[in-house]
Amino acid sequence: MRVPLNNIQTILKGIEEVIFELEEGEGQEENEINAILDEAYEYAINILADMALYADTDMTAVIDKLSIKYYDKATHRGELVLAGGEKEENVGLYVEFGTGIKGLANPHPAIASGQVFWAYDQKGRGKKGWWYPVKEGNYKNPITWTDDEGTLRAWTKGMPSRPFMYDTMVWLLDRVGEKYKVGFEFKGETT
Repeated sequence: MRVPLNNIQTILKGIEEVIFELEEGEGQEENEINAILDEAYEYAINILADMALYADTDMTAVIDKLSIKYYDKATHRGELVLAGGEKEENVGLYVEFGTGIKGLANPHPAIASGQVFWAYDQKGRGKKGWWYPVKEGNYKNPITWTDDEGTLRAWTKGMPSRPFMYDTMVWLLDRVGEKYKVGFEFKGETT
């Protein structure tokens, strides 16, 4: 049985239209996800900016470690990333989760619910706290001293959890609902 050429052309045209509509819908979804990721990034930055104003603390180092990996059709993922790394670069993770006995007294919501593991007061310093190096004018701690090598040091018992990434994830879940999958993952070394 022979199918007339114009019928084949009509079928092919219909298939092309369906493929175009699917690709257009996929592109629209990609644009929506990227726009939401942009909003999430701004939301997290605003939390950090408010935190900086309220605590009179420079959050530039944390903001510099926050980035977006835009939607990838191949993996179906887009991410808001708080980068970690070497001990000195983990300031964002320390802000998010807290440190020392102050962090232990005010743990991160994901730790309290058992979703994430984070060890507080690993070195057992407790109430005695510890000294850490600071730069002149880049600290608000009134308890300071200069060691024998000339390094200015400040004293702390740690800091409470200030979960700006977790709060951003909650905001994202409220924003996107069940339309898109939203994940929550932390990467970085802890000390």
